[in-house]
Amino acid sequence: MVWQLSITITLLERMTKPRLIYLPFGGAGEIGMNMYVYGYGSQDREQFIVVDAGVLFPDMETAPGVDLIIPDYSWLVERKSQVEAIFITHGHLDHLGAISFLNGELDVPVYAREFSRQIALDRIDEYGGNQSRFHTVDIYPDKITAGPFEVSYVPISHSIPESSSLIIDTPDGRVIHTGDFKLDHEPVIGEPFEEELWEEICSEKILALICDSTNALTPGKARSEASIGTNLDQLIQECEGMVIATTFASHIARIYQIAQAAELCGRNVVLLGRAMNRLVSHAIDVGILEDLPNQVSIGQARNLPRNSLLVLATGSQGEGRAATAQLSTGGSFKGLRVKRGDTVIYSSKTIPGNEVAISKIQNRFAELGVNIIDESSGLYHVSGHPNKTDLEKLHKLVLPNLVIPMHGEYRHLKMHAEIAIDAGFNAIVAPNGSMVELLGGKLLDSEKEQIGRLCIDGNDIVGFESDTIKERLRMAHNGLVSIFLSRKSGRFNREGIIVQCSGLNSDAFEEFQKELISMILTKLSQSTKQQLAHESKLKDILGKATRKLCLDFYNKKPVIQIAIR
Repeated sequence: MVWQLSITITLLERMTKPRLIYLPFGGAGEIGMNMYVYGYGSQDREQFIVVDAGVLFPDMETAPGVDLIIPDYSWLVERKSQVEAIFITHGHLDHLGAISFLNGELDVPVYAREFSRQIALDRIDEYGGNQSRFHTVDIYPDKITAGPFEVSYVPISHSIPESSSLIIDTPDGRVIHTGDFKLDHEPVIGEPFEEELWEEICSEKILALICDSTNALTPGKARSEASIGTNLDQLIQECEGMVIATTFASHIARIYQIAQAAELCGRNVVLLGRAMNRLVSHAIDVGILEDLPNQVSIGQARNLPRNSLLVLATGSQGEGRAATAQLSTGGSFKGLRVKRGDTVIYSSKTIPGNEVAISKIQNRFAELGVNIIDESSGLYHVSGHPNKTDLEKLHKLVLPNLVIPMHGEYRHLKMHAEIAIDAGFNAIVAPNGSMVELLGGKLLDSEKEQIGRLCIDGNDIVGFESDTIKERLRMAHNGLVSIFLSRKSGRFNREGIIVQCSGLNSDAFEEFQKELISMILTKLSQSTKQQLAHESKLKDILGKATRKLCLDFYNKKPVIQIAIR
């Protein structure tokens, strides 16, 4: 009895004692879809804050036709009364692209710096949500109180302006969530990394460092944004004809450097693409940029000599409807057309999964005689994330009790943890759904959550593993057979059978249709009155027979649709 009582008391203490937890919903297992939750309180009674709400861009192999993929946030919705606030670290869509969906479900304030807030409001305009919940924050040492948490925004360099790490002060101690960052002292646009400021912040013992792992596999130190300025100047100076430069629309420092290079060699700059125009406009509105050198409107550009133009275009990742893709067709786009001898510059990294789409566009440019300059030389693009040496430096600067890698595939998280352990730090690999008790520095295996994914599919939100997506994948890989049956005077006959196929060999359709109709008539004649009167049973009989015929005829398993009236 004594030992039973002791176990009961221990369990009660565990359930009633406050604890500080970390739970990644997305971004800890993939590049993108970042969403992280911190909680403080007794078990099942914690108060939560959410850091970031990002998207993942789908591919045709896993989610054909889907617009966006986001973390399944139903766990948070079930606990919405316990959620205190949402904090956005910066304006990249893999960190705030899902904010409109989360904002629609959680009636809590959303905090961001002004440039990020403007981008978030663009998402609200597009997908809906409550704009009044969005608040602009000041930087450290200002603090926002959210339940038991006090959160400060610390400026840090990255490939978008106003990126910030978060200092999260809790009753159990101070946690630092880096967000995306690099240790860049010359970022061109935006705040540099300030080592003295970080020393001040870390003069207090740091309980845990939750840290960007994107480039953990890359040795050495990440290069500064400023290091490519001269290379861009020389490249554009040597170009003949019209120059098209494409990069991420949010990379204001890169856009500015390219525009400066254009100005140096007497070229006018025209922005092509809605996102590019919108984000540069936001940067000017909030004071990040005064203006863009030598910028002209698209109307003015049409009347200028082609060799005096530099076009800054969206579409660096092969997006089919973006400006770069439109120009690659050889036709007129917004009154501009590429010609032989022009140059297209890709000043961006190819995100894994986009290689085929980018190659297709580059091949079209090549066929038109356009010169293509890509990232392979390393001269015209630098990463916005820390390499291995940068991670080692930050670890030594922060001196945390615990390092938890985030923002990366599992291999990146694992390597980052090894870097920390090799330097004598404690580290935990905590992929999506893993709950970590930060004070004790341990995974809570019994409380691991199965965090799924949701697909934004037009006006609908469906599960990544839903029948909708599975059926679409089957149609994409195996095609579709549709059968329409209609009765005449209560009976089925050949004239009342219509067969349609999609995604199957059309040359063989006539023969397949003949065999299928013959099979259907045979099955109908063999069916009992009860089967003929019972629509679901009849569909089952015809469906099984059709699947067998498709396998024999096409060696395919298409989706079968049968309609009876």
